[in-house]
Amino acid sequence: GLYGAAVKYTAMAIMPGITIAAAMRTDINVPRKKQMDLAISNTAVLVGRVSILCAVLLFIFGPMAVEFISGSDYASCGRVIRILSPTVILVNSIVVFTMGNVAYDTRKLVLLGSVGALLANVFLNYLFIPKYGISGAAISTLVSYPIALGPAMFVKTCPKRIRSAVISSLVG
Repeated sequence: GLYGAAVKYTAMAIMPGITIAAAMRTDINVPRKKQMDLAISNTAVLVGRVSILCAVLLFIFGPMAVEFISGSDYASCGRVIRILSPTVILVNSIVVFTMGNVAYDTRKLVLLGSVGALLANVFLNYLFIPKYGISGAAISTLVSYPIALGPAMFVKTCPKRIRSAVISSLVG
């Protein structure tokens, strides 16, 4: 349906950041902590900047692209794409921090964040979909992703340098 189409177009905008993170993964698996921190920080900055670019392009051109590619029947999912566009940044940040957590062997944090986001999304869908329809589902998704990001980003094992790199790449 319309929500599925919006999610597919949003997923396409997420792919460049994930591809960059995957390509830089070998740099992260180094034996020394200082080199690993630097590799994760560099990956975070690059992925953050690409994610911002993709999110802005999705926000501006996504609705037009959907209507052009999928037809006028899908034109109304443009609003949902605009709501979901920040998730490009959030998902790619989650990917980078997940890589860092795996490198530091703190995988439980990834699981904790994912379960928290899942529960929040289900609860928010229950609240928002009856009132706002597919826009409510998009809002639920947008609100849930920071819950997944939180534990991975603000845990003691995540070096301050990595957090700073991600925040500075997102702020400018």
